[in-house]
Amino acid sequence: MKNVEDLYPLTPMQRVMLLHSAASRGDDALHDQFCYELRGPLDLDAFRDAWQDVAARHPALRTAFLWDDLESPLQVVRRSVELSVEALDWSGVPETEWSAAVDALLAEDRGRGFDLDAAPLTRAIVARTSDDHAFLVWSSHHLVLDRWCIGVVLEDLARAYDARRGVGAGRSAPRAGRFRDYVAWIAERDRAGALEQWADDLDGASVSFRALAGPGAPAAESASARTRIDGELTDAVRGLARSAGVTPSVVLQGAWALVMNGIGRRQDVVFGATVSGRPPELPDVESTVGSFVGNVPVRVRMPAHESVRAWLADLQRRQQKRAPREFLSAAEIHAASGLPATERLFDALFVWLAPVDWTPPAGLAIEPMEGGVTTTWPLTLSVQDEGGGLDLVLDRAEGNADPDALLSLLVSKLGALTEGADGRLVDLDGFEVDAVPAEPRANGRTAPPLAGTRCADSPAARGREEDELEMVEQMIVTECRAILGHDGIEPTHNFFEAGGNSLLAAHLHAQLEGIMGRTVPILPLFRAGDLREMARFLTEREWPVRGDMVRPIQPHGTRTPLHCFSSPEVNSLGYVLLTRHMDPDQPVHLVQSPPSTDDVRRMAITEIPDLAARYVDALRSDRPHGPYRILGMCDGALIALEAAKQLTAAGEIVEFLGVLNTHSLNTLSWRNRIRRVEVRLQYYRSRLGGMRRLTWRERRGEIDRVLRQRLRRLSRANAKAEDALVGVTLPGAANGAATEGHTDESVHREWQELDWPKRNVPASKYGGTVTVFRIERQPYFRVRDRDLGWGRHAERVDVVHLRTAAQDQPERDRREWRESHLDILREPDVRRTAETLMASLVRIDREQSA
Repeated sequence: MKNVEDLYPLTPMQRVMLLHSAASRGDDALHDQFCYELRGPLDLDAFRDAWQDVAARHPALRTAFLWDDLESPLQVVRRSVELSVEALDWSGVPETEWSAAVDALLAEDRGRGFDLDAAPLTRAIVARTSDDHAFLVWSSHHLVLDRWCIGVVLEDLARAYDARRGVGAGRSAPRAGRFRDYVAWIAERDRAGALEQWADDLDGASVSFRALAGPGAPAAESASARTRIDGELTDAVRGLARSAGVTPSVVLQGAWALVMNGIGRRQDVVFGATVSGRPPELPDVESTVGSFVGNVPVRVRMPAHESVRAWLADLQRRQQKRAPREFLSAAEIHAASGLPATERLFDALFVWLAPVDWTPPAGLAIEPMEGGVTTTWPLTLSVQDEGGGLDLVLDRAEGNADPDALLSLLVSKLGALTEGADGRLVDLDGFEVDAVPAEPRANGRTAPPLAGTRCADSPAARGREEDELEMVEQMIVTECRAILGHDGIEPTHNFFEAGGNSLLAAHLHAQLEGIMGRTVPILPLFRAGDLREMARFLTEREWPVRGDMVRPIQPHGTRTPLHCFSSPEVNSLGYVLLTRHMDPDQPVHLVQSPPSTDDVRRMAITEIPDLAARYVDALRSDRPHGPYRILGMCDGALIALEAAKQLTAAGEIVEFLGVLNTHSLNTLSWRNRIRRVEVRLQYYRSRLGGMRRLTWRERRGEIDRVLRQRLRRLSRANAKAEDALVGVTLPGAANGAATEGHTDESVHREWQELDWPKRNVPASKYGGTVTVFRIERQPYFRVRDRDLGWGRHAERVDVVHLRTAAQDQPERDRREWRESHLDILREPDVRRTAETLMASLVRIDREQSA
C-alpha cells in the first residue's frame, strides 16, 4: 500500500461509531461542526500552512478507515494528506444576513459529509467578510477527534500560525501522543474482567429513566431548551461540591438522578454519561488527538436515609472505580447487563462540557459561536462550565418529553439539593420513595446471545442446499420486525431509517450470524442498503462457517427449551421463521453440525449414530440434564430419533420428540429412485449455473479444487481397498451383524440406500412417543403410512395433521393443488405450523401440571 505510515485496529467505541456512520444515509450524527468568529487581520496562506502542520503533528488527522474484504475494520494512517482549507468571499454579504449565511454554510458542509475511507476526516472553511473579520467552520468526524481534542488542535494551530508568521517564538509545544498507543493499551486490558464488573454494577438494576414518559405534551419534532445558572445557585453548587469532596459535575449528576426519581418514583435509576476515556497512566494522553470519548451507564442508588454529602461522595467513588473499564463500548456494556438489545439501558445522556483551554494566536481573536447538539439519544443534557456560571442545554431527539419543563425541574432539584445539603435524601423537597418494586432483570453474567466461535480453519462450505434469496429476505424482515418492535418493516426499508441504531445493528448482525451459522463482516452488510440488498449480500457469497453446534434462535423464556435438529448439509432458516410465530416465552435453539469442507453430499445412513452422538454432546453442553424437547425435519429427524435413543439410554428424560412431515427410513417406493436422480441432476445443474457467474480465473480455480478433492478421495479409497478394510455396520443390521464391506468411496454414496426399503430393518424401537406433524397430501412416491413409517421405529406415534394454505382452495380446484414438504416452514403456512406445534408443547405442560 502506498502512502501508509501505520495500520492498526479500532477501539470498541470506534467500531460502534463506524458501523453507525458507514450504514447511515444522509445526515451523519457523528459529523462534528465547530463555528468561530475571527476578528483581526488573517494571513490566509499562513493559516492554511498551519493546518497542514497540525495534520502532520497528529496521526489521527491523517487517518482513514478500511473494511472492504476485511474480517475486522482497520484504521490506516497516511504519511501525508492535503487538509482542505476553503476560502469564501463574503465581502458583499450584509451584516444582517451573516447569521443566515453561516447557517446555510453549515448545512451545505454537513451535506457534503465525509468519505470514511479517505483521509483526512477533517476540513476547514474560512468565509471572509472583510480584511479583519471572518467566520471559520471547522468540520471533523467523531471517529478521529472528540471534544477534548478541540483545545489541543486549536492550541497547536495557533502556535503553528504564529510560527509561520514569525511571531510568538517563545511558545513551546508539548510532545504529541499517538492514538495507536491507546489502541495498544486497550488490547492489554482484561476485557472479560471488565465485562464481569459491569455485570455486577448493573445486576438487578431497575428500569432506566423513561424520558419518553416525561412531563409535557407530545411533540412530533426534536426540540431544545437552554437556561443559564448564575449567581447564588452556581455558588451553592460549587460550595456543595467542595464540602462533599466531589466535582461540580457529580452534583449535577445527583440533581439529574433526583429528576428521574421524581418522574419515575424509583430510588434506583440508570442514565448515560459521556466520559473522556483517557487513561491517566498513558504517557502524553492529554496532548493526544483521537476519539477516546465513550458513553457509559451510571447507576445511581438513592438510599432514603443517607446524608446528601455521603451520597454524593459515593457517586464520585463509583465514578472513579469504573474509570479503568470505560474503554468498552456501550454495546458491549449493554450485552453484559443482560438486557435484551431491543430495550435501552438508558434513555438520557449526561454530558459535562469542561472549558476549552487554549491561547489564540497573536493579533487574532477567535470566539466560539453557539451551536446545537446533534444527539441520537431521546434526551441529552449538556452542562457547559463557563467559570462564572453553568449553561444547561437539553436536546430532545424523540418522544414527548418537554425540554423546558425538564430543565425547570432540574434547576428546582439543584436548589433542593444545595439547600438540603446538611440533611438526608428523604428530607429533600420532592424526593420519592419507590412506588413499586424494581423490575427483575436477567443476571448480566450470562454471555451475550449468539456469541459463538468460528471453525479453526473457517471453511466456506455451503451445504447441498443453497440459501434461497427469498427465504433469507423473509428471515431478515422477520428479525428486523422483532428487533425494531413494529410490523411495518418491508424488504425495501433501510434498517437505520426504520428506527435502528448501532446497538440494534450489532444485535441484528449477531442474530444473522448465529441463525445462518456463518461469519459475516458487519460493515459491508449494513452498507448494502435496504433489507433486500442485505439478503442478496448474504446469499451471493460463501461466508466462513462458524464452529458452534448449538445456536439460540430465541434464547429467553421460562418454558423447557425446544432444540431443533438440522442435518449438517442443509440450511435451517425455516426453523427461524417457525420460532418467530411461536410463544415468546418458548426458548428455541438450533442444533446443527457444520458441513464438511469436502465436496457436498447427503448424509449417509451409516453416519447417523456417530452424528447423533455429536449432537447429544452439543445438546448436553447447552443443557446438561433433561427433560429434553427435540424437533427434527428431513435428515434432522433421523438424527433426532437416534439422539433420543441415546439420551434415554443414558437415563435422561425426553418428554417430546417431534417430526415435521418427514418419512422414516424404509418407506420409499422404487419410483422414488427416479425422483432422486432428478434431484441430483438439478443439483449439478445449479452448480454449473453458479460457475457461470465466476470469472475465468475463478472457474479454473474451482475446477482445480474439485479435481484435487476427487483425486485425494480416490487415493484414500484405493488405499483402504488394498488394506482389505472390512465393511461398516449399518444401524439397522439385525443382531449387530456386519454387512457387506464398503470402501470409503462407497460410504459417500450410501445415501442411496434410502432407496432400498428392505435393506435396513430397525434393531430396536424408541421407547417413547414420536409426534409426527404431517400434511395431508405427500409430495413423494412413498408407502402410504398414516404415521409416515415412524410406527416401525417407535413404541408410540402421535399423528398431528397440519392445515396448509392449499387446503383452503375451493373444492373444485382441489384436484390441482399441491402441498410442498418445505412450505410448512415458509410463509404463510409456517404460522399455522407454529401454532400447531405450540399446542402440542402446551398440552405436555398441562399434562405434567395435572
